[in-house]
Amino acid sequence: MHGSHGYDIYVFFMFNLNLTMSGFMDLVIGRNGDIILVGHYREENGDLISDLVLAMEGTEIWSPVRIELWCGDTICAFYKDGKRMIYPDRIKEFRAL
Repeated sequence: MHGSHGYDIYVFFMFNLNLTMSGFMDLVIGRNGDIILVGHYREENGDLISDLVLAMEGTEIWSPVRIELWCGDTICAFYKDGKRMIYPDRIKEFRAL
């Protein structure tokens, strides 16, 4: 996947991209292995707090894993005995965001 920046994000095992625009919260896009994080973080009392971060996994197709919020995570999918299990109602919530 090539963006306007000209980089193929799939060749990097780990990266962190911070997009800034005046008047808006920074948008953070990061990857650690197969997990991709897209969302906003804010600082409070010196701590970095997720303020709606969507966690996905995959390479060509990103599949929802969890929704991170300051009050806790909502798990959308997990693996059991090597098989991907999903919560359909939570996947619907993920897609609505």
